Amino acid sequence: MTTNEKKEFAEFIASIFEIYSAKITPASIMIWTNMMNNYPFSVIKDALLHHVQHSTFAPKPADMINFIKSKDGRPSADEAWAMIPRNESVSAVLSQDMLTAMGAAQPLLDEGDQVAARMAFKESYNRLITEARNNSIPVEWFPSLGDDKYGREAVVKEAVRLGRISEVHAQKLLPNITNFTELMRLS
Repeated sequence: MTTNEKKEFAEFIASIFEIYSAKITPASIMIWTNMMNNYPFSVIKDALLHHVQHSTFAPKPADMINFIKSKDGRPSADEAWAMIPRNESVSAVLSQDMLTAMGAAQPLLDEGDQVAARMAFKESYNRLITEARNNSIPVEWFPSLGDDKYGREAVVKEAVRLGRISEVHAQKLLPNITNFTELMRLS
């Protein structure tokens, strides 16, 4: 948080505690500010508002940190496994976490053991995303365009819709589409 955001945060967290008729001291606000310092104020504000909507108890820093980490854009291990292309003709937009976890699964896939491969992937992926979340490392997305040119468009459009890649990046991937913004609106 910036210096201005810290002041805004202090006022906001005091307001949140008022909602719960709970006391918050300047020392507590300082602890809160230090605990939340690695996150943008907009993300913290969203987490606190979500908490107010869903909890009858005053928030704690750990509640907010856990919520923020769970909303970092990384899919669950099962979703990530399903997103991995099974052959080179399929296009996908993958995270670095997924690619690294696939390294643990690939030897088992090569042996034909789908169940063990999935388990190895999930274990590796969950470890990787836990480490990344604990270190406040944002997710990195990149396209893996398959041989099937016609399958690319839907994958790239979905990645833009989900905020995984920018429209500018998408236009570079799909240069034959002249008005990407219009295409997204029509979808």
